[in-house]
Parts: sequence; C-alpha cells; structure tokens
Amino acid sequence: SDSRNAVETIVVDTAEKLAKKGMRELLQNGIEDLKKFLARDGTVCRYNKEQRVYVGWLVFQISACYQTIALSKKVSGEVLRVMKKPRKHH
Repeated sequence: SDSRNAVETIVVDTAEKLAKKGMRELLQNGIEDLKKFLARDGTVCRYNKEQRVYVGWLVFQISACYQTIALSKKVSGEVLRVMKKPRKHH
C-alpha cells in the first residue's frame, strides 16, 4: 500500500542519512530497543507471518545502511526470532 511504502521510504532514508553522518551506534541502539519492545509486546499479542516478514525486511534495510549484507541478515534473523518466540527473549 502507499502508506506502507511511505513508512519504508521515511525509515530507510533516515537510516541512510544517519549512517552517512557516522551515527551507526544510534541505529544499532534503535534496533536493540526495537527487539526489546517486540519481546515485551509479543507476550501480549502474537505477530502473524506478514508482520514478521515486514519488520524483518525493514530491520534488514536499516542495518544494511551501515554494515555488510551478511551482518544485516543476521540482525534481521535475530529480530524474527524475537517475534516468533518473544517469551524466550523477554
């Protein structure tokens, strides 16, 4: 949808700008905070496959702004594991 594309554009563009300014740590901390939120929130409501894929893809796009594709895949995988089994990470 258009709103989804708008969100993706804003998030990824912002991540790219922060990475260019050398603010990698801010992006890393943001992803860690997101993992904590997803672990807490996931104990209350379950995420469906579409939601997990979308969030995983978005995290991959953010982390790809400041690190290798291999590391970005790893980070995205960590987020997906948190979303699948939030109680294990809470």
